[in-house]
Amino acid sequence: MKSIKIILIIGLFASWQINLLNSQIRNFYVEGNGNQFGVIHSTNNNDSGLELIRGSQFSGTDWRLVNDGGVFKIFDALDNFNTNGDENLRIGNSGTLSLLEGTEASLGNGSGVLVLGNSSGANLALDKNEILARNGANAAPLFIQPGANAGSTYLNITDGNVGVGGFFAPVKLTITNGTDVTSTSGGYLLMGSTGGENIGMDNNEILARNGSNASTLYLQHGSSAGNVAIGASSGEANRKLTVQDNSWQIKITNTNDLTNDWLIGASEPGWVAGANKLVFDDDGSSNNPILMLDGAAEAVAIGIETIPAGYKLAVDGRTICEEVMVELSEGWPDYVFAHDYPLPSLASLEAQINQLGHLPGVPSAAQLEEEGLELGNMQRIMMQKIEELTLYVIQLKKENEQIKSELEELKH
Repeated sequence: MKSIKIILIIGLFASWQINLLNSQIRNFYVEGNGNQFGVIHSTNNNDSGLELIRGSQFSGTDWRLVNDGGVFKIFDALDNFNTNGDENLRIGNSGTLSLLEGTEASLGNGSGVLVLGNSSGANLALDKNEILARNGANAAPLFIQPGANAGSTYLNITDGNVGVGGFFAPVKLTITNGTDVTSTSGGYLLMGSTGGENIGMDNNEILARNGSNASTLYLQHGSSAGNVAIGASSGEANRKLTVQDNSWQIKITNTNDLTNDWLIGASEPGWVAGANKLVFDDDGSSNNPILMLDGAAEAVAIGIETIPAGYKLAVDGRTICEEVMVELSEGWPDYVFAHDYPLPSLASLEAQINQLGHLPGVPSAAQLEEEGLELGNMQRIMMQKIEELTLYVIQLKKENEQIKSELEELKH
């Protein structure tokens, strides 16, 4: 009888313990060492899961692992499944891994949604829209390279600079490796579709292509309405092309013959030709250029660096042409045939020739040698002398007719 009473007491105690456990957890309870517990039971939404408790009671610092319809989730900040908590990690049915909580990646701490490496040493931090390479509290270069080519850097990001194909990134974008760009393929950088319009670049070429064919390359500056600047900070207003350099600005060469180059330059005071001139030459010297346009004098020089004052064209050498049109600034000498024109007598003309050694009104040989021949003025002087000579001939003919008439009268 005493044994039966003991059995009944044990049974009642066990039943009371089971009921006590069911009031805390409905399914299964595992007690760990000290104050560590593991709890497996269903949630209010019938999601099965495991809650990890630090301490002897449920609290808002618990962690929970949940199977939500086949989706694995990890929560924190919940209390005995009575609160939803914050979902930190999710693994979907397809194996997709999602990290849902974290802080913005920054320097000086272990921030980020995902941290790869020790936060006190070299590590990589990722948040929702950033990838940050760190070395302790300092920024560090970010390297991206394939495992099959260990040691070959494909992408390097350092201090805001990006290096592609090499270890160093000294400027905002550095592309180290690539192939020679051609009309059909190759290049270090490709912009556009290979089947349509695109631009291919290598280490010394820019090639515009349309599929496998060469295309037109357009250069323009949007804020300058299509203006292009080469060697200058910006294109000037209403100037489609601005080229700036303290030496020759343009070189024109034939790829089949690199020895015969043409150079074009806007000169400066340090040049032999002087400032404010546009110089064309083939030897890289502004001394006696082949062609020079003088902006200050509004004149042109060919084969000479100095244009005499008052002249618009200076040529050092011979010229040949089929026709020359000279527009005179002074009148043509038709005034010689006026009735009041003071035609010198032949005696007076002879006396002047004897005195001067040349026709009066005509430049002397010494003067022409020193000053040169003014073509238009000389033509005018020559025409004046021809017209004067014509008047002398007419006078002589009249005198001759008079003498013949007198002789005829004497005969009769």
